[in-house]
Amino acid sequence: MAKFFSLPDEVFLYVLTEVDPIDLSALSRTCGRLNKLIFKNRLLCKQIYLRKLDMPPKGSVSENYDWEEQIHGLVKLEKTLKSPTLEAKLPHLEFIAHYVFGLLHATSPSSQSRNITLLQELFEFSKLNMEAFFCRSITFFRARNPDATIVPPSFNEPPSFPERQLSAKLHVLHGVPVFFSPRQTVFNPIYPVACSVVYDLRRYTNGTMWGPFLDDGAATADWEKLEAIMIVLGWNLKGYSEKPNGTVFSRMWINSFGGAVANSFSPLSMRRDDPLPPRNRKDPYNVSGTWLRVVCFLDFHEFFHYNFNVQPPHGDPRPPINTTEALRLIVMRLKTTRIEEPGEDDGQEYPVVHFEGDSRSLNSTWDPNANSRIRGTVRYTKEGEVRWTTYSIIQGVEQWKSESIQIGGINSGRGALGNWFDKDMGVQGPVGPTAFWKVSNEVDDSDDDGTVEDDDSDDQDGDDAVPDINDPLLST
Repeated sequence: MAKFFSLPDEVFLYVLTEVDPIDLSALSRTCGRLNKLIFKNRLLCKQIYLRKLDMPPKGSVSENYDWEEQIHGLVKLEKTLKSPTLEAKLPHLEFIAHYVFGLLHATSPSSQSRNITLLQELFEFSKLNMEAFFCRSITFFRARNPDATIVPPSFNEPPSFPERQLSAKLHVLHGVPVFFSPRQTVFNPIYPVACSVVYDLRRYTNGTMWGPFLDDGAATADWEKLEAIMIVLGWNLKGYSEKPNGTVFSRMWINSFGGAVANSFSPLSMRRDDPLPPRNRKDPYNVSGTWLRVVCFLDFHEFFHYNFNVQPPHGDPRPPINTTEALRLIVMRLKTTRIEEPGEDDGQEYPVVHFEGDSRSLNSTWDPNANSRIRGTVRYTKEGEVRWTTYSIIQGVEQWKSESIQIGGINSGRGALGNWFDKDMGVQGPVGPTAFWKVSNEVDDSDDDGTVEDDDSDDQDGDDAVPDINDPLLST
């Protein structure tokens, strides 16, 4: 032992960089010398952090980044997510959410990210983590089973609005929708409740701009709405993926935390022998290229009946709706047309980018609502989110509009979630959920001149059609 303590500090510090963060605090309490070497040693904490986690991307953290605080937070994260009981986890939602948000912000966009791997391992350590941290929004509170006997008392009390938003945001960033309770006695089916959120016209107001925003007129992301949209789309894509070749559109919904990081988009080549084209460096959002889109909607008669047949008391939610929705799969080809300075209502860090392009249905060769011209803008909000606005132009007339938030930030691989609706925001709708994500920086316009013409053919494949898996766009 005497020879061990006769080692110089440099050797001790080298050994300490190999210590697991969860053991570092206990080690510092064993003797005065180790305490002196460990306590407030910023360089040591940085070395331990970088051995376990990603080097934060340039500009994502400040020069005064508190590496010691990050190590303490990492230890608390591991202890909480590995704790054996639901009761031990529930009080720590706020900490877990903010630490995960910060960790994702400091995550390398590489597909081999150690941050993502760690989060996946920790959250998957116990199904109780899903229940404690992903199931605290109003959607899950409404879906809870009041007859469950194993629910902690705190689960019977409505969560606060900040708790609901934090839980929903965690769930959306995780990206794998929870459809059924991790413990079957706790929740009834989630999908019907999420549908009641997405298709309730009362939630579409001038203040929300008919998008996934709070009713504040400032385009502040409403994570409970985004969560409901993710659940509804995920449920429909889950059913679609069970069809032949159906997995091409469900890949975005199976990799937890994957793509929920700024600049994590990784382009595919539609012409495998050609080099990938460079992105437009003046466009931070990387708009130009080919995108996949999914749109869901109710039969209009069912939608109208649900919203206008019976009116619940003011402030009460509409009942869950267990229904069958229509699903449209779409390819969008977009090109940046103009870049301008942000307006006074925008975040000032990034410009506003205008784009145009076209969309075509993968379900049917004749679909007047999916085969259209498209235009729109991408901008950075004051809250720090990426907001997409699109207009679908049919026979020269703007007909449909959508508002969306890009999950994970600028140029994320996850893409955007949002709402589509009538451009004039008619009081009778319709409305529905949509998502889109990028697959390539290329725009394959070799088959036409960039215009979209009406197709009068009788080839209407219907809802059971599937994309051509041999399409180079989908050959991933």
